Amino acid sequence: HSHEPHIYGITQMAYDTMSFYNKPQSIIVSGDNGSGKSECVSSIIDYLLFRAYTPIDEEDPKSFDHRLRNAYIVLDAFGSASISTNHKSTRCGYLTKLIFEESQFTNATIEPFLLEKTRVIRGGLNERSFNIFYQLLASKDEPGSFKRYLKHLRLTDANTYNYLSQEGMALTINPDDPNSIEHDTEGFDDLIEALAILGFTPNQIQASLQIISAILFLGNINFKNEKNDNGIDCAVVSNPVALQKFANALAVDVYEANLLLTEKKIPSSIKDKHDIIHQLDALNACHTRDLIAKSLYGALFRMITKFINVSLKNENEGTAAATNIDGDHEDTACHIDVLDLCGIGNHEMNEFEHFLINYANEVIHHSYIQNVFNSNINILINQG
Repeated sequence: HSHEPHIYGITQMAYDTMSFYNKPQSIIVSGDNGSGKSECVSSIIDYLLFRAYTPIDEEDPKSFDHRLRNAYIVLDAFGSASISTNHKSTRCGYLTKLIFEESQFTNATIEPFLLEKTRVIRGGLNERSFNIFYQLLASKDEPGSFKRYLKHLRLTDANTYNYLSQEGMALTINPDDPNSIEHDTEGFDDLIEALAILGFTPNQIQASLQIISAILFLGNINFKNEKNDNGIDCAVVSNPVALQKFANALAVDVYEANLLLTEKKIPSSIKDKHDIIHQLDALNACHTRDLIAKSLYGALFRMITKFINVSLKNENEGTAAATNIDGDHEDTACHIDVLDLCGIGNHEMNEFEHFLINYANEVIHHSYIQNVFNSNINILINQG
């Protein structure tokens, strides 16, 4: 007790309490953005793998411990971004349930929450969007490279995409070092390897990367106003080439894609009547474009995390093929929940989701402090 608390000591205490009393335990990891919360979670998992996991085959690259570690490589790519203090700053919260049977570490589920989807369309000063965008663009087009499957999309440098090159945003991890782009190149190679270990097929990987490409093309679509027959401003795509690239990346009809961006369909309140079609102006078309970009990324992120949970559950096969897509585990008393809270932030332009992130932190801290005070009061009452 004379020493400062250590992450291994806290983890060992939670493990011992769970094993002895057969009751679930929780560890809350909180702090400012870029303070190293995710590294603490990785240390907790590494310690429990060392303490309570025995691999069936240590040489198997798809054993549970390898899959769990590779899951965080994937989550770092799709759920983290480079900021001024940390190039792998997690932009959402994670609730990781570590499941034990007879005190042995057997399974895990990872539930993300409050993904900072605004970062898809806008980054902070000297910050970047999610790492996956830069890793994809920095990957090498050479024999054996996965990028060759995306050659038909004709991807270019990061500075040619509006979502990545807004004023004040960084294009590399270290703007003063032009060679830092190699970090993104290596990150993409690690990501592809991790996805394969987790059981993603080449077609699934390609489809995921095409969605990422589509979001980049979507951000390059611009609009202008033209008067209709009634003299009302209506949005028209001013650069059809970007619209065509967006449609090709998603394998959708370009005409339907145009309608999606420039019209709003209002369901009729009268039965058997046609829906009302409202033409958007250029400003509202831009809002719709950005909303679609955030929705696409959020849906892709949810799909990837669900697939990861399926893979982590399947200890024997090492693949997600024969498991429920939700990857749900039955309730068990023997588990340790590790809550990696989103970092508290104050941005130049705060969105509603930033309010939710900060509010969630406040509620968790209030609940924790209240529990500590109540526990101490009960001890004092029992002592008279």
